[in-house]
Amino acid sequence: MSQVINKLLQENRFNIYSNEKMRTEDIKFLAKKFCETKKEDLKNYLSMDRAFSKMCWMNYVYIIKEMPYSKKIEEIDILFEFLKDMNWPVAKESMNVIADLKKKDIIFSIEKFLICAYEEKDYMWISGIYVLSKQVGLSKDDFINKDIFKIFQYRDF
Repeated sequence: MSQVINKLLQENRFNIYSNEKMRTEDIKFLAKKFCETKKEDLKNYLSMDRAFSKMCWMNYVYIIKEMPYSKKIEEIDILFEFLKDMNWPVAKESMNVIADLKKKDIIFSIEKFLICAYEEKDYMWISGIYVLSKQVGLSKDDFINKDIFKIFQYRDF
């Protein structure tokens, strides 16, 4: 992991894990720094378990939102994790970031996470993905594997 980022994250103004009210310019600065890290390192930095509160997860979404399009696609898995509970404050913002991406760039992830949610019997997560699919206007015809669309019938709402 990057020593520069580790040092930055120790400063209160850059501490994405405990600082619930980060400044926009600090988020943008960190987004640039995170773009320079390896994918596996970034996944570790933006792990849900590292934040002191769910409110700090918003920092992760804001950071991803500031990244170039290609990097957003790379980090889409993090955003899908936040759709597990639509009551989380971070869910709506994550959904908006995903919805700003092209359908062709998100359909694989939608299918992947629908399967994952179904295997985990996480019907609330299926619901979150369903709400996202409605927001972006997806239909069964958009799915690569049309059978995966049937998983939506297991949603909570």
